[in-house]
Amino acid sequence: MRKVNSIIYGAFGTGAIVYGATALLFPAVLESNAAQSFRFAHILREQGAAAIFIGLMALWCIVNYERRAGV
Repeated sequence: MRKVNSIIYGAFGTGAIVYGATALLFPAVLESNAAQSFRFAHILREQGAAAIFIGLMALWCIVNYERRAGV
């Protein structure tokens, strides 16, 4: 079960980090309205920062498997 959970954490963490980096660097790629509205681009960037944090926490769960219950 530990191996399956580690694979899921790895896939989710990698996906979240990729999504977050894309939202931070290129918000217009995710939503075309972001190029026209500064507020919308700002919201996407905040969501991207949160996605990177969640992705890093998922990767942390792989390394610290025994202490992951709090996450």
